[in-house]
Amino acid sequence: MKLTNKLLALGLMTSAFALQSANAANPFSGVYVGATAGMSSMNANAKNDTTQDATAANATMNWKGKKKTTFQGNLLVGKEVYRINNDMPVAVEFTFGTTTGAEKRKEAQQVAGALDPRLTKVRQTWKLGLSAVVGHKITNKMTVSGKLGVVYSNFRVDQLINDSGFTGAFDGLNRKFGKDMRLWGVEPGVRLSYDINDCMCTFVEGTYTLFQSKKQTFINQGTAPNTEHFTTKISPRVFGLVAGFTYKM
Repeated sequence: MKLTNKLLALGLMTSAFALQSANAANPFSGVYVGATAGMSSMNANAKNDTTQDATAANATMNWKGKKKTTFQGNLLVGKEVYRINNDMPVAVEFTFGTTTGAEKRKEAQQVAGALDPRLTKVRQTWKLGLSAVVGHKITNKMTVSGKLGVVYSNFRVDQLINDSGFTGAFDGLNRKFGKDMRLWGVEPGVRLSYDINDCMCTFVEGTYTLFQSKKQTFINQGTAPNTEHFTTKISPRVFGLVAGFTYKM
């Protein structure tokens, strides 16, 4: 089992344990809502695979594209379900967010003697998350917390291909392709919170999300031995740093 799958299973079990703790002894009631905003930086870990007819060269391109720091925003709903010695709150949080995080690369490669310009862009559009958060009060107003959760997110993969090595409808023409890929991931993080009063809290949080690998086919035509394929495989890694607030209901 791959490391990402193991971490994903651990995140699910941690979230389930926190939910079950709501029925344990010494319950602490506290539903809260909030929002975050900050930056996001993504490494798509993308690989383009090209397989053309029997006389053409095949090409595999691993790339790290040009990426930039982009915006992300999230809404969250949480509930404190347990407290250990009144100093270690345990909470479950559900988040919904959007981001402008993207990574792209322009390539020009010789394939079958022809110039093959390509533009690949991977963009994260939205995400859902379920996390368990365990905190420890370091002062009366400040709490440091660790979190572990699972994330379900949509990634938009866009391709611009102009390749005379392909035959038929794809021969020598500029073609734009766009497909959505929905991936599961695991998200560990750390948070530092400050209580403004009994109801309002501000915090800063850093996260690192590891998503599963997934492949998408853009071209699939012909019959053996003259088959042609163009596929993209991504395995995104996303770093996030946000500031936020919560309000206890």
